[in-house]
Amino acid sequence: MPYKTFKHFCNVKKKELISSDRVCEYCGNNGEDNGWYLSAVGGWGNYVDKTGFSPFGPHRRLLDALFFPFWKTCSKCNDMGIIDADNNPNAWQRCPDCDDSKGGTFIGSTEDMNWIIYVVLSAYPDSVGGKHADEYQEIYEKYKFDLENPVPDTSIDGIIKDTNTNGGGLWNITITGDGDRFDL
Repeated sequence: MPYKTFKHFCNVKKKELISSDRVCEYCGNNGEDNGWYLSAVGGWGNYVDKTGFSPFGPHRRLLDALFFPFWKTCSKCNDMGIIDADNNPNAWQRCPDCDDSKGGTFIGSTEDMNWIIYVVLSAYPDSVGGKHADEYQEIYEKYKFDLENPVPDTSIDGIIKDTNTNGGGLWNITITGDGDRFDL
């Protein structure tokens, strides 16, 4: 369940504190509104909604390193997915600005996300969370098949690239003139 937080500088602790209590239990000062936070369970659910993977397990380090460079945090809700309700700062509502109230938006391409899914599931096959198991397994199987059965690029550019990359081949390829003519 979401809860409201308050922050202030505590004169007793001599540091800034963030608490769900408006009044500091140590110095009695009032805190200023610091927005909404999610409970631990809410945070776990938000992680699954964002990534499609479980919030627990050894895959987290790899997944976080691959996924979060493509994540843009919502400036309105500060990655929580919830904000003050209209006309009621003591109640919350889902953030209308971010991707389905996940606290931000995945800014990578579909191919980027599919690659992340493939890499993580290759190392940690049981790491999918929530409702994404069938979808992610299908993506994994497609990428695995494509990697094991590559389609060769038989265009002139593809042949040149493969020849240059692989240190030569059957033909010695040179491009002459304006690129419209080539010698094999």
